[in-house]
Amino acid sequence: MDDFYSLQTGFVLHFAGQLGMRQGEIAHLVERWVDLDRNMICIPVHERCIKGRESMGICGSCRQQVKQRVEHNDEMTLRNWPDSKNGGCRS
Repeated sequence: MDDFYSLQTGFVLHFAGQLGMRQGEIAHLVERWVDLDRNMICIPVHERCIKGRESMGICGSCRQQVKQRVEHNDEMTLRNWPDSKNGGCRS
């Protein structure tokens, strides 16, 4: 494994394995969540996803979460999902 992928792999293993972060939290991690003074990562309860390719809105992971929630909720459709256009990730 070259250095680039070993660094990424180490990052994911540390954040998921030792810190207990979920896939969506790791994928959407931004610098402002990191508090170096207190040595903490403060993850907001809800923040809109803007990680989609070419400004296409939500990323594939968030899109899949929305689809799963709609499939398991008879009263909800993709059209009435509150954040289906502009986000929807919960972290």
